[in-house]
Amino acid sequence: MKIIDLKEKAVSNYELGRNIGIKTRDDILSNFKTFEEDMAKKNDKKVEELSDKLGKTFPDYFQELNGIAEGSGIDIKDLLWFSYDTDITGCTNLAIKSNDRIMLGHNEEWDKDVKLYLVKANVANQYRKSNSSFISISYSGQLPGLIGFNKNGISFGGNSIDTNINEAGTPIPFLTRSFLDANSLDEVIEVISKNKREVGMNYLVVSAGEGKMANIEWSPEDYNVIYGDKFIAHTNHFLSEKMKKYQTETTEEYSDMRLKRATGLASKIEIPSFNDFKRILSDHKNEDEDNAICDHESILASVIADSQDNKLYVAEGNGCENEYKEYKLN
Repeated sequence: MKIIDLKEKAVSNYELGRNIGIKTRDDILSNFKTFEEDMAKKNDKKVEELSDKLGKTFPDYFQELNGIAEGSGIDIKDLLWFSYDTDITGCTNLAIKSNDRIMLGHNEEWDKDVKLYLVKANVANQYRKSNSSFISISYSGQLPGLIGFNKNGISFGGNSIDTNINEAGTPIPFLTRSFLDANSLDEVIEVISKNKREVGMNYLVVSAGEGKMANIEWSPEDYNVIYGDKFIAHTNHFLSEKMKKYQTETTEEYSDMRLKRATGLASKIEIPSFNDFKRILSDHKNEDEDNAICDHESILASVIADSQDNKLYVAEGNGCENEYKEYKLN
């Protein structure tokens, strides 16, 4: 995992992207190689339409992606197409809240050959006219915002869900990049409600300053918010009745097994700690059915966000075998 630390000074969106592109070029090309069949299906007309739309709707983030393209020397059309990847993976999310602390944990799963990067940055957003400070983990070749947290106490991680695909919808990396600039949970929800969505997802979002946490489930057709009280979790199927009709493939059996295990473990914790989350994210129950929370076949990173202390803990690969390194926002 490439580490990009730009916290010493505020950078523009373009400068952020350019730094990412320079440092992740080889990993981007590696990811394209891993998904060469998908990349070979690139639709130039669709990419051109997408480029025009995103340049108007998300100008800051489009400049960021343009910076990644110029820094890496890779065509922005290829980066836009990679932003459209809709493979279903088996990630696990959970958050636990006590009177004075709220924490989030996430295991990121995909093809083991996929490369990630971590970026720590203070960004002067040209169009939003504001600065944002954050730490984020993303796939090399995509915008920051796959997993992350910011100075406003917003932290988040996602679960892919199989639904219809809206080719006119906004790619997920552009939606979740905006989470890094959010000041509140309502701001995150507004992004999902006001933009056309490409494909189904859930994002578990914590707003530590407000003491709130919620699952935001969405498909191209609709969205729904499920608020949590003391604990909340999510895997790879819709939980709300409103959204279940939009799921196109039944993943509930294997997904629900992980959900019940994560929920059961979270329900026993009164005051969350780093060790509690490490234990849950390293849990191997149901591994004989290839369905453990800590799946050794597909976990790319294990992440724990402690927004009260402005810390993100990241283990490359499985948390049971690898050290969680600490990254702190100043």
